[in-house]
Amino acid sequence: MAAPNIGILIPGPSVGDMPSPGEYTDFFKAADEMGFHSLWATERVLHRIRVVQPFTMLAAAAVVTSRIQLGTAVVLASLRHPISLANDVANVDYLSGGRMNLGLSLGGRPEEFEAMDIPFGRRMGRYEETLDLLPRLWSEDSVTHHGRHFQLENVSLAMRPVQAGGVPLLLAGASDAAMRRAGVQSDGWINGGAGSPEEMRQRCDAIVGYAAEAGRDWGDRPLGKIIYTGIDENRERAREGLFERLTGYYGPQYDVDGLCAMGAPEECAAYINTYVEAGVNLVLVGFPRPDVGQLERLKGEVVPLLG
Repeated sequence: MAAPNIGILIPGPSVGDMPSPGEYTDFFKAADEMGFHSLWATERVLHRIRVVQPFTMLAAAAVVTSRIQLGTAVVLASLRHPISLANDVANVDYLSGGRMNLGLSLGGRPEEFEAMDIPFGRRMGRYEETLDLLPRLWSEDSVTHHGRHFQLENVSLAMRPVQAGGVPLLLAGASDAAMRRAGVQSDGWINGGAGSPEEMRQRCDAIVGYAAEAGRDWGDRPLGKIIYTGIDENRERAREGLFERLTGYYGPQYDVDGLCAMGAPEECAAYINTYVEAGVNLVLVGFPRPDVGQLERLKGEVVPLLG
């Protein structure tokens, strides 16, 4: 069992005060200096908690770090126009010197589509057209597209990604159609905060299988899983911090006890390893707050026990 890459999910508040900008930048710099693989920002548009817009957060991370990869986990692609999305991503890729990765999902909250005057039933079509258009907008001098949802005539995006070939696209979703799409056309896949180890094993196997059917060798492309984590010898104290954050984010139904790594470092590592054994090669560790002390414990006490 190979050790996974360890990414860090940038925390957003569930209740209480927003972390200060300095808390965030200190957290970013520490993750970079400690050698973690990546930093990931999430997105919520209409929600009862406050989450900083992902490209704003990643732009801040880009200018205070030098080597760590950056990514979204995930952007709600169907709520955005592909031109503005492509431009936002290219800007962060430029600021970071070519370290950007774009995680995308379909989006599933009807109230968000209604508020933005987008018919909920059109989200799949918008998503599929966006997936087709992003690589073209990043690489072609003139893009013309006449689709059902977007009309582009001789569009040229001035800001292009620094990375040759454009920014890697990682797709989310656990439906059969989503996993097939990831296997056939993505550069990686990300699973959110739900999903047992056995479910993850089935999903990882399915994506690799769909890739093979399409004549693609999945290789070491990311198979990512968000795992919310609280490192504390007092397990109940770790649980309290996670419970407040996650029930505020996902709702009271979220299974904190079943879906989180919590407790002493050995307990956290044992839990994370059940997902690594299932095929996950990119673990996105999520803390309740941007806590440098938790990063230090993760790096020094948990990571050596993984794999």
